[in-house]
Amino acid sequence: MSIIEKDTQINIKTNKQMLSEAKKVFTSKKIDTTAGINMYLQYVATQKKLPFLTDEEGEREQLIAGLQERVERNYQELLAGEYVTLEEMERELID
Repeated sequence: MSIIEKDTQINIKTNKQMLSEAKKVFTSKKIDTTAGINMYLQYVATQKKLPFLTDEEGEREQLIAGLQERVERNYQELLAGEYVTLEEMERELID
C-alpha cells in the first residue's frame, strides 16, 4: 500500500461507547484509531462507495429479497397446480 501524506486534521463528534468498541477492533488488527479511520477514508475515496449498505439500501435489499421469495413461492405453487390470481396477490399486498 502506498503511503499517503497526511496533511489535514479533522475534528468529529461520535458516540463514546462506539469509539471504545472501534478502538478494540483497531487494536486487535494492530493499528491505531487514526490509521483505521484513514483506511476507511481511503476506501471510500478510491472505491467511490461505502463499505456497507446505508439504512435505505438495507431496507431496499430486504424488500427485494421478500419479493423474490414471494415470486419463488408463487412459482412453486403454480408447478404444484396451486396458484394465486393477480387480484388475490394485489389484495394480499395492499392489506
